Amino acid sequence: MSGEWLLCGMLGLPSASPAPAYAQAALSADAAYWYVDVYKPFFAETIAEEGGGRLMVAQRPRARESSFPRPKLPRTARVFVLGGSVGFQYDSDARQSHGWTLQRILEGAFPGKRYEIIHCGMGGYDSYREGLILEEILGYEPDIIVLMSGNNEVTAVSGPPTWLARRWPSLLPLQRRLHRLLIKNSPSDGGLAQAALQVERFERNVRAMVRLAKERGVPLVLCTMPRQLGLPPPSPLPKSETFLEAWTLAQEGRSAEAEQKFRLYSLEQPGDPFGPFWVGRLLEKRGDRDRARDEYERALRQDYARVHEINARIRRIAVEEGAVLADVASVLKNTAAGPRNDALVYDAMHWNRFADPLVSLAIAQALGDASPPGLRELFSRTALPALWSRARRLKPTDREREAIFRRKAMGAVWESLLGGGLFVERSVSVLEDLARDQPREFKGLASRKEDFSEHLGVWTESQRQDWDARWAFGLAHAGEACRRLGRHKEALAYFDAARSAGCSLPIVETHRALAQRGLDGKGRSVRQLLLEAYGDR
Repeated sequence: MSGEWLLCGMLGLPSASPAPAYAQAALSADAAYWYVDVYKPFFAETIAEEGGGRLMVAQRPRARESSFPRPKLPRTARVFVLGGSVGFQYDSDARQSHGWTLQRILEGAFPGKRYEIIHCGMGGYDSYREGLILEEILGYEPDIIVLMSGNNEVTAVSGPPTWLARRWPSLLPLQRRLHRLLIKNSPSDGGLAQAALQVERFERNVRAMVRLAKERGVPLVLCTMPRQLGLPPPSPLPKSETFLEAWTLAQEGRSAEAEQKFRLYSLEQPGDPFGPFWVGRLLEKRGDRDRARDEYERALRQDYARVHEINARIRRIAVEEGAVLADVASVLKNTAAGPRNDALVYDAMHWNRFADPLVSLAIAQALGDASPPGLRELFSRTALPALWSRARRLKPTDREREAIFRRKAMGAVWESLLGGGLFVERSVSVLEDLARDQPREFKGLASRKEDFSEHLGVWTESQRQDWDARWAFGLAHAGEACRRLGRHKEALAYFDAARSAGCSLPIVETHRALAQRGLDGKGRSVRQLLLEAYGDR
């Protein structure tokens, strides 16, 4: 199946293609996905058209197409890949990974067998749902199980269904909204307490999976989950006088003073990732890449999704339970050039397809180093070093470069309404990077609404209206991205396009005035305009 992203698949919208987790599912339309389908068998037995043999075929809605013979063919090693959307997308497009599939890499590292790769990743699945799949596939003669879990633990739908979910599925959207408010708006009490409970549940679930696989004599490969460095939260600028002063200084080009104020804000709000993020951004612009990465790491440790903590748990579980550890997060981080890894990881957590060979090599290397029974005698230690060297030099094809632009831009547009009428910093940051790094593609962004909507799937009228609103404010975010890059004329064009698309929010008018002042130097000062927009929140 193609590696094209099925945005609506994660949003609970009807579509025929697969997509990344730009957002959680629309539970009102999709309760079955989370709470009914998971208790049905993932695979169903059928008779193959050719030869009449028994064949197991994936039957779960929105699963990747996959099948395998039963019983297993001679000299075949069967590998199952479990996970959320990262597992769903992984190894899905051989053209974009330059033909370096997991099967090819395993056959090079462990010659003598044919490797049969069966993908069971499902968008949005957490460790509870992955555990249900693992229980089933242990009955299908697995030789290796790869688990890519940890991105979907701190969500409203993680874990078994609540009493509310079982009794009134139609109220699930309310449950999700309340959860998001609790996690993001209560960083010092309920939000962190709830996240901590969910992380503890993740550890229990993974330990149970490792032990169950061990009982059956099947090596379980635990993968750490990458996170993009230098990516701000999907929310507006913080409500703080100190932060507003720091941000205003940054907009005025007074970088050193702004850095001091952002550091002061971090002392006042030590749990908010915005402080270290903006310090990192200023350091990166000044060319201080090492210190910028340190600040981005600090911001990541404060991320409400707790991925940094979850990765620490994964590493600890591997040691204590004797599982195989593929440290994918470290591999992608260490391969990246510069203080950020955004060339490899295109949004908060999903990596590009040309990075799949690095992930596959991390899995093969981990299996070789662990030397589990059945693979120990096959491992070729001379095969992997040359492959690592070549994989680190792989670049996206022109086709994937276009796909990367579309994925990033669609994600930024989709998240643009998360700020309650204010600019969402993650969306602005992503669009700023695209405007700087892919200026040719970015220049035509305003004309690509229909192109993007086709990749989002089939729409009802209400969904079309929702996309219209997101698109209009997304264009305003593109204008703000250009303004921050000093491209004021281009910023004005995008702000005007947002107006024409029906976006009349006050914040857009304020930032359009900022762009106009940047172009001609007339009008109210930057400080006056920013205080007007943000000072009374």
